[in-house]
Amino acid sequence: MNLADIRSQVRTTADLDSTELPNQFIDSLIREADTAIMSRARNWPWLEQRWQFTTTDNDQTYDIESLAPSGTTIAEIVSIVDETTGGFELIPVEHEFAEEAWRNSLLYSGVPTHWSQWAGVLYLWPKPTGARTFTVRSLRRSKDWVSTNDTVDMDERLHPALVLYTLARVYAFQEEAQFSSQYMQMFERHVYMVMQEIFRNPQRPLVLGRGVNRIGNDAWVRSLWRLSFP
Repeated sequence: MNLADIRSQVRTTADLDSTELPNQFIDSLIREADTAIMSRARNWPWLEQRWQFTTTDNDQTYDIESLAPSGTTIAEIVSIVDETTGGFELIPVEHEFAEEAWRNSLLYSGVPTHWSQWAGVLYLWPKPTGARTFTVRSLRRSKDWVSTNDTVDMDERLHPALVLYTLARVYAFQEEAQFSSQYMQMFERHVYMVMQEIFRNPQRPLVLGRGVNRIGNDAWVRSLWRLSFP
């Protein structure tokens, strides 16, 4: 489905024309519906990406926007694996902790074991020596398909939910409380059932929060010294 398809279905069901339900108004409700669905989880499978980048000698910082696959914006880095060392996964660490730890020049360059990010920039700790290839798993941001009148940027099974939510909001504005409630309940049931199907794989847990697991200050400092001085 695209924006025109959703507009048409909503207007037909609500028995309203483009004068009674203008594009600007209905599009705002469709955008609201998209947000209501996408906010239910952060690890939607269609947002997943895998890409690689190669470091340059003594270059510690890398602009995330420049590294991202063409036409996408990175919402979150999930993991970084050093392919040069046979698949060692770097440890994420809070940026302020990394800055404090690597003030010691003995740990400032070598094989990266940790990573952090700040203001759209990826930092590798310690600073890498030589060219190393890293594989990154990330989640991209959802496309603004409403503004571009493009295809809906979500699983096709969720497309009907956009229509249901928009109808619920249209009826609410018309003060048709019963219809509004019925369509919102249908929306909730539909999204719930589709999410159960999408996240049925036990290896793909439903993640509701935006947080990333981080190593505690003492723990990651100990692991740092263990990795740097085996």
